[in-house]
Amino acid sequence: MDCEDPAVRWLLESDDASVRFQTLTELVGEPVDSPEVQAARDAIPGANRIRALLSGRRAAGGGSWVSGFGPG
Repeated sequence: MDCEDPAVRWLLESDDASVRFQTLTELVGEPVDSPEVQAARDAIPGANRIRALLSGRRAAGGGSWVSGFGPG
C-alpha cells in the first residue's frame, strides 16, 4: 500500500495491530476483505496489549473478571 501522508504511514507501520486495522479501514478506506486488513485483524488477539487485558480474567468462572478489571 502506497500512502503519501507521513502520519498515516507512521500509523500503518505501528507494531499495534489494532492501530493498523483502524488506520487501514477508517483512514485509508481499505475494504475489510482486503488481505492487509484481514492480516491486521487476525493479529489483534495475539497482541501484547490484548493478552495483558485478558490475563486479568479468571480461568474459572466462565469469563468473570478479577476484582478491579473489566465491567462491574
